[in-house]
Amino acid sequence: FRRVLFRSAIIRASVRTAFQQWHAGTMPQFDIVFLDPPYDLPAHEALAGVDAVVAEDGVVVYEHA
Repeated sequence: FRRVLFRSAIIRASVRTAFQQWHAGTMPQFDIVFLDPPYDLPAHEALAGVDAVVAEDGVVVYEHA
């Protein structure tokens, strides 16, 4: 078996708070980002700022109702 090493983070915060941390330059970018925002939050608000979180050529998985 090959051993795969990776970094991951689970951020339990509002979308706005989490993205503010990235825009402040305190968090790394990720290759895969899963978003599970509140269903009453409009998609354009939940996705605003995602460019600071996902690495170039990265993937965003956005859950919605």
